[in-house]
Amino acid sequence: MIEILATSLLESVSGLIFGKVIQIAVNKGVRRRGSLSLANQKKDTNTRDKTPSLPLISLKGELGNDLMCAYKEFIQNNDITAINNYIKKAALENDITLVVEFSRKIEEDVRIQLERPVEYLISHVEEIPLTAFPTIAKRVWNFVRTINTVHKGPKIQLFLSMPVVLGFQLGQLIGLSHYNIELFHFEKGRYSKIPSVKRTYRES
Repeated sequence: MIEILATSLLESVSGLIFGKVIQIAVNKGVRRRGSLSLANQKKDTNTRDKTPSLPLISLKGELGNDLMCAYKEFIQNNDITAINNYIKKAALENDITLVVEFSRKIEEDVRIQLERPVEYLISHVEEIPLTAFPTIAKRVWNFVRTINTVHKGPKIQLFLSMPVVLGFQLGQLIGLSHYNIELFHFEKGRYSKIPSVKRTYRES
């Protein structure tokens, strides 16, 4: 079971930070346990990706840094031990804070106001081509889906800094009831928790 989860995690991280071509490369590497290098991955991104120019996305945070270290260790040494150790550590966490910043940097504000670490920070504070919005939303959603599984369905405190349309597309992918998500809104210098949206059905 943990082997399957580790493979899914590797694919999710590579898809998030590098995009589709690199995700395919890592998938093949995981299956045949071949050696992959980050340098070769970046080269492949430049030479073979036919999709619109998409940004490299960074993954940081208290657990995000641990995950990236484990990911790089696998890429360099073809050893899944570090990934398995990360999964065991992540399973001990309860609530997690996830910050996604594409419009402006907000991680420090969130950390100070919540008085707790930010477990995961997804960041790329640069202009994103409009044609890339759907792909970026899918990359973030796939990571959220995998992290939710690794942490065994935790409460996710979600903070977003991104164009409204991109946020809407991400919301379409995440849906209303698949994850235990608390959304926060920034207003008048502070973040406030927003009540969850619930589907209501009129009885006939």
